[in-house]
Amino acid sequence: MIPWLAKSGLYGYANIDGTLLIPPQYSHARPFRGGFAVMAQEGGFGLINTEGVPVIAPEHPFIHLTAPRPFSVAFIKKEYNAWWRLPRWRILPEFNLLSTRHNGPLLVTKVPRAQWEVLALPDMKKIQQFNCTDDLNAWGNRYWRKDWEPARKMPGEARLLTSGEHMLLRQELYNAEGERCSGQIFGQLEDGTFLQYRKGWYRRVNDAGKPMDAVRYYKKNYLVFGGKTIPQQEAPYQRIAAPVFQSTAGEVFLFPDFSKPFPASIEPYPQVGDVQYVAMIGAMRDTEHFFVLATTGKSKERRVLVLHKSGKWNKLIEPRAGFHSMLRNGSLLFNGKVKGVMDASLEFHLFPLLYPEALGETLYAGKDNKSGRYGVFDIMEQDWKVPPAYSYIGPCLAADIAPYCMNNLYGLLNVGTGEHITPPLYDSIGEHGAVTQKNQLFYIDLYTGREYRE
Repeated sequence: MIPWLAKSGLYGYANIDGTLLIPPQYSHARPFRGGFAVMAQEGGFGLINTEGVPVIAPEHPFIHLTAPRPFSVAFIKKEYNAWWRLPRWRILPEFNLLSTRHNGPLLVTKVPRAQWEVLALPDMKKIQQFNCTDDLNAWGNRYWRKDWEPARKMPGEARLLTSGEHMLLRQELYNAEGERCSGQIFGQLEDGTFLQYRKGWYRRVNDAGKPMDAVRYYKKNYLVFGGKTIPQQEAPYQRIAAPVFQSTAGEVFLFPDFSKPFPASIEPYPQVGDVQYVAMIGAMRDTEHFFVLATTGKSKERRVLVLHKSGKWNKLIEPRAGFHSMLRNGSLLFNGKVKGVMDASLEFHLFPLLYPEALGETLYAGKDNKSGRYGVFDIMEQDWKVPPAYSYIGPCLAADIAPYCMNNLYGLLNVGTGEHITPPLYDSIGEHGAVTQKNQLFYIDLYTGREYRE
């Protein structure tokens, strides 16, 4: 069911056809997920079932609901002032030696904290509880101001990852029934197993927390490349694009791919001269290769070289300048004189785009170099799928459905066909079809544009 906004400003719930099923009575409402929905009334946030019956009373400052199948998990927030934490008190927090105005407080004894309970639904089984700082400002230094408000979002440390029938939450592994399988999980490897921390070392475990083998792994803060030591971090950027682990057998891996060890010995690169300075090393996803951003010979230009796990350079791939970043789909983005992406097949595809956003395997949204407008480019067909006519096109909110912007207003676009689902009517469009228009928040159907309001 979808939140339905009445003229009174209250929300009820309707089905996909717009038929009202739960009458308007909530000051805030989120879509149903996994058979439950977050709503708010005067007392605070709560949770209701599909019958509209509260299963968690609306008395909490914030609730976040996530339901990646087959899980439904609720994060319930409680707020309190940890005044007894004396080291967190602030003396003259607004004082600045360069300013002549000091209107701030002399002493701040307020220390805002949040306690989060994590419940597995539908049984309301508490699987975790943790405390953290409660400050909307990222730097944690503005809570004494009169206009400060507590954060109404999930804390960054509440990392949630789902894989099949298992869920990883804050280093703890659970099954679909909310039962804890294992703890101290560093993360999931590409083969579906997990890397678990022990006392000073790591091991691979399955989804039940059982060891896969007797091999131990040790975390390293460097990588040896051709006899040279490359540090993990060197200001102002990372030189190794992933955490480094070494096995008891001496093999070195870049997390999360433990299927291809980094080569212990590397052949010279005679075509362009020996590698001089390595700026970055990373694993290329779904391949047997690594990319090495380096200077070679007498040249000071940094270019990407492709290295096979055997230690042999892929000389069929010419060294390429202009590396920018690795995109979310694993392709390498080049933004120099020649713009394009290198995909998992090691093919380079040209495109005339700035600020590209991968919308699929071959479709990229971005800003046209010539017109300065946004469109959608197909790298395989080397042509515009959606001609550049927009001031912005964002990431997909659903399959082939992306927001676009024209004249500072947003609409929905089918990037596969180029057709508009809605004209540019809204001040913003977000996940699950949440839109704002003239300070009103309501929902629309991402595929049809139907508005769920009176």
